[in-house]
Amino acid sequence: MKTSLMVGLLVLATAAPSRAAVSAGDTDLTVVAGAALPFVTGNVGDGVTSLSRPGPMVGLQGVYQLTDRVGVGAELDYDAYREQSYAGSNSRIVSSHKIDAELIARRVFSPKSEFNPYVFVGAGIGQYSFAANSTAGNPSVSGDLLSPTASLGVGIETVVADRLVLGLEGRFHVNGIGANDPENIRNWTEETVALRIGYRFGKAAH
Repeated sequence: MKTSLMVGLLVLATAAPSRAAVSAGDTDLTVVAGAALPFVTGNVGDGVTSLSRPGPMVGLQGVYQLTDRVGVGAELDYDAYREQSYAGSNSRIVSSHKIDAELIARRVFSPKSEFNPYVFVGAGIGQYSFAANSTAGNPSVSGDLLSPTASLGVGIETVVADRLVLGLEGRFHVNGIGANDPENIRNWTEETVALRIGYRFGKAAH
């Protein structure tokens, strides 16, 4: 995760913006790629997850700027990872993946600067799938959970080559809000860090 962050900062620091980055009417279509760090706050079978391993995260994002500071859009994400859960002498390996679709709202700061920090919130629905394989004689289980999701994040972006968008963002994500399933996964959270690269449709360079 630290490596991804350092690479992202280096890319942004060495970029050479050619225009003021954000204007009303701009539409960004970007690919998002990075790492997910999941944390389970409910129970997984007979144990509580105490060790999470990062996994890949990819997505597609579209944002339309209502003004130079306020944008709305949508994002579709996929990530996968493995966890080790414990309860006394019991141990269980959990392999999981999820797909999220969220509507997002974004607030841009310093829209006419070369680098544009922003904050965003999202809400939508997610499909979480898991397979738990016991290492202590417990039965293996698997299942799916469809539930509401919510996210909160921060980022920074710039524009190079007139319309090429480069960005770096981090996000805190909550899944399974108010949901129940056979494995008792109720509130499952993760943090993600990702690079964004895409194209900006809108006015000519300004």
